[in-house]
Amino acid sequence: MLTYVLIVLVVMACVGLYLERALNDFLIDHLANTLKREARLAATVWEASLEVDPAEVDRAAEVDRAADMVGERLGLRVTIIAGDGSVLGDSRLSVLNFGSLENHADRPEFIAAQRREVGQSLRFSATLGQEMLYVAQLLPRYGDGRTVLRLAMPLREVQVLEDSITAVIWIGSTIGLLVAVVLAYGVSRLESRPIEQMIEGALQMAAAVPGAEARIPNATTRELDELSAALKEMYRQLQG
Repeated sequence: MLTYVLIVLVVMACVGLYLERALNDFLIDHLANTLKREARLAATVWEASLEVDPAEVDRAAEVDRAADMVGERLGLRVTIIAGDGSVLGDSRLSVLNFGSLENHADRPEFIAAQRREVGQSLRFSATLGQEMLYVAQLLPRYGDGRTVLRLAMPLREVQVLEDSITAVIWIGSTIGLLVAVVLAYGVSRLESRPIEQMIEGALQMAAAVPGAEARIPNATTRELDELSAALKEMYRQLQG
């Protein structure tokens, strides 16, 4: 029975680790797809939020104000990046801090957006100090057509959701293990009881106890049934 329980534990651990990894990948993919849809919507909302024609806007304060508005509506960090990789607007930073930011031209999501794709990247943000998921969308109607709108979401939200689902999985697995242990114990008792009775009957036969043969049960398996028959035959020969 102990071996059976150990096997179940190992299998459950392997399945649990696999499900945890698969769940993480699924949640990130789902979140990325959601951000891509929001990025396309945000690009439209951002351009519409400018007070003048997008092609004529070059004021940093106006661009940053529009980024702040979109970021507040979506509950996400919004960054507007020029075609050369410099930051034009950010919903989490002041215009005065843009000069200290790194150039974003080498960011994977920015490079993909320049190819007119919806860029996606998962990495650690030195500015915010945590893992972030980035999605970038080109703004073809703004300026020279190379400006990029980028959305960012901290992965701690994914981690909270993943931890909740993982906890449910492990609780269900633990209940399943307890049920398996109870069933294994019941099956082992059913299988071991005839053996115990045979041992008891054999000891009584060795002690020449009258009627010891009747104490040897009929087994439920072929092997045990043959052993039972052999013990009864031996008892008859001893009595004869």
